[in-house]
Amino acid sequence: MMAPSWNRTITGVIACAALALPAHGAETYQVLAVPDAEHVVLHYRGLPVSLSLAHLDVPTDEAARGALQQRLTRMITGKKVEVLHTAGFGTDANGAARVQLVLDRTNVNEDLVAGGFARYQPGTKPEPVFENRIKAAQDKAKQNKAGVWGAGAAASAPAAAATPA
Repeated sequence: MMAPSWNRTITGVIACAALALPAHGAETYQVLAVPDAEHVVLHYRGLPVSLSLAHLDVPTDEAARGALQQRLTRMITGKKVEVLHTAGFGTDANGAARVQLVLDRTNVNEDLVAGGFARYQPGTKPEPVFENRIKAAQDKAKQNKAGVWGAGAAASAPAAAATPA
């Protein structure tokens, strides 16, 4: 078993501290990068912090993943976002906190699901206040056959979502 890396440990500690803020009047953090379709790197007190996006089931198809990453990159890179987090959002396989991002009053996670770039995936514990709008965005995307819900959707379907604990 591999020992946790220093980077991963400090990232987890910083992420927890950064995310303990309330949503209203929350600090904003500059987005430094979008390294893949599921993660963002934020600037926190001089350090880069990698976080995973909550409530998104990302497509496995490379073209669909690329489209999601491109949309996310254009939307938030270089901009300041608010970070929403509860323990119910869970963590990714590397221990990075799962978060929702808000850019100028727009929930980024909800926007990605509404555009059909990803499907909704529940957190580790139900969080209706944070999840209901994303579920509704998915219903609308399905109805409009947007993105992963459109023609050829089977090819870009995400892996089956894990059952929440």
